[in-house]
Amino acid sequence: MADVDVVVIGGGISGLTAARVLCRRGLEVRLLERAPACGGVIRTDRVGDFVIDAGPDTLLAHKPAALALVRELGLGESLVLPLPRRTTYVVRRSALRTLPETSAMGLPTNWRTLITASAFSWHGKIRMAAEALLPPHPPARDDESISSFVRRRFGDEAVRYVAEPLLAGLHRGDAARLSLRALFPVLADAERRHGSVACAWRAMPAGSGGGGSMSLRGGLAALPAGMSAALPQGVAVTSADVIAIERGPRAFCVHARDHASVTARAVVLATPAYVTSTLTAGLDEELATLDCIKDANAVAERVATYLDPSLDTSQRGV
Repeated sequence: MADVDVVVIGGGISGLTAARVLCRRGLEVRLLERAPACGGVIRTDRVGDFVIDAGPDTLLAHKPAALALVRELGLGESLVLPLPRRTTYVVRRSALRTLPETSAMGLPTNWRTLITASAFSWHGKIRMAAEALLPPHPPARDDESISSFVRRRFGDEAVRYVAEPLLAGLHRGDAARLSLRALFPVLADAERRHGSVACAWRAMPAGSGGGGSMSLRGGLAALPAGMSAALPQGVAVTSADVIAIERGPRAFCVHARDHASVTARAVVLATPAYVTSTLTAGLDEELATLDCIKDANAVAERVATYLDPSLDTSQRGV
């Protein structure tokens, strides 16, 4: 008999979210994180009186689930707006260049602030200012990449100096391979409803924060810390470096360095792709070599062969 229902490997925001949902569904869960504390890439440093987020530093207002989670954890009073005037810089020709102060996640929506932005050439500025005059794209059945949308609406320079470093950079991915509909549906919706992103942003009521962001007064590390503390006692185990996963006839056995092995009916890998590949190499060589973006369907089909039918997803919500 398995020690627990599910082992979650990785204590970043994805692993913590998975463990939180599984526990709330009544399953017995063990989360293993190799670092001394949960949080993954979310890290806050303090230097004197300064609070410095070394990873992500904001919660996007157009994705309200994160804000709802903050309030659910009792951290709502710590939510703060960024300073009213924050200059964003990108590197161009070996120097820091400014982006427009009035923008939709870096994409210019006001020609006055676009003129003063030094990140773009005059040709690029004229192309971006023309976005409000372009007709909307007919609704497509298939999804569109971030770079495809930004190039179509704002031109090549917007892809190079906004889409790639900012929009794709938020997700540590490739703008040509990331889904606009999945990650920035507000931009697709702006075009669909108003014909252009610039027109949509200008139509928003003052202070609506449709494209804005928020943070936590003590730094974003308070979010994973709060999630970890909210898990039932004994669920989260830190300093547990998983080195191998074995599949037995009735359960998986997860081996962690300097910790007792744990058996589980299911395993959730909430780890970077290179770690996931290493951990699954001895379990399934084909799965370990698949590209999770280009071969997404093949990955899903392969993973489905490992699902435990006794974990009723329709009832459990797994």
